[in-house]
Amino acid sequence: MASAQLLLDCTAFHPSCSSGGVSVYKQEILPKLRGDLRFHALYKNIEPGILSECGSSVESDTRVSGNILIWRDRALRQLRAQGYKGVWYPTQFSSWLPALPSVATIHDMAAFLAWRSFGTVGKAYMPATLLATCINARTLLVISESSAADLNRLFPWTRKKTVIARHGLPSDARTAAKNLGTRNHPEEGPFQLIFLDGANHRKRLDVCLKIFEKRSWANVELKITGNPDKVRERIIRTLGHVPKNIALVGRLERSVLLSTLAKSDLLLYPSDFEGFGFPIIEAMAFGTSVVSFSGNAEREVGGEYAVYSERPDEESFAKAIDVAIERSRDQSWQDSISKHALSFTWDDSITTHQTVLETLL
Repeated sequence: MASAQLLLDCTAFHPSCSSGGVSVYKQEILPKLRGDLRFHALYKNIEPGILSECGSSVESDTRVSGNILIWRDRALRQLRAQGYKGVWYPTQFSSWLPALPSVATIHDMAAFLAWRSFGTVGKAYMPATLLATCINARTLLVISESSAADLNRLFPWTRKKTVIARHGLPSDARTAAKNLGTRNHPEEGPFQLIFLDGANHRKRLDVCLKIFEKRSWANVELKITGNPDKVRERIIRTLGHVPKNIALVGRLERSVLLSTLAKSDLLLYPSDFEGFGFPIIEAMAFGTSVVSFSGNAEREVGGEYAVYSERPDEESFAKAIDVAIERSRDQSWQDSISKHALSFTWDDSITTHQTVLETLL
């Protein structure tokens, strides 16, 4: 096996990583790498079609059966003997990285915060394994707007191994924004707000629901995506009923979701933590205003063009919604936030990946 072969860890093709930021990352980066770089996918489960989405860069795959830790250790020894070198995709944690000359990819500084929302075991296990990953990795490829100075200050052991690579706007969102522009928003009538993935507990739907109950906005309509049964359950648990100005729209196909974002005045995006924060710049690409918590990824991608509140202050978030609604139908504001979102391209990130992986080989 040629030494240009690179190993993809099993998590890169796990169904839990087949949507959202991780999926976008794989689809935008892997097919566009040039030269002799070829990847071998190692996984336990796989989402149908995910390999083809990554193009010809994924040459073969190995399915995991039985205990994943025992199997993976054995498989890594065999693959190393065949000439593979390791690359760790995506944000995951492992202490066995010294088994291969590795690149550890930490998508965003939020990776260092995600464990806070886990249970007791996760809060003990995940920081420890993340630390082991960072220490043992040959390179940390950070897909983030965070500066190298910030990383060195927070994580001094990464000083000699960290590389920064800015992420881009997903290609389908860029194409849709180019075709639809920023002229799809309502000019009058109720303000159209959208909340994404209301069944996801790290997305703080409860904060928005309590605000709606207190404010009793007559000129605001809210659409909530995600499993409608689970979303309804969350709403009833919080409010006791589903208000008339809230619509449960279910899981939307990608094209329908982008079209809905383009026709909305405002995206509500309060989240305990984020990795890439793609929904923020996807909405902005259409000139849709965004209200979010002031987390790391949110501020990185939203910059001065999103409206933030400190979590989990309901009154602060309500005021942020008021500010965003006031701005949302200003055409010059819509054009400016669209321009900001479209400035996120994958070119620099792909170049950085190419350089790092070629250096590894």
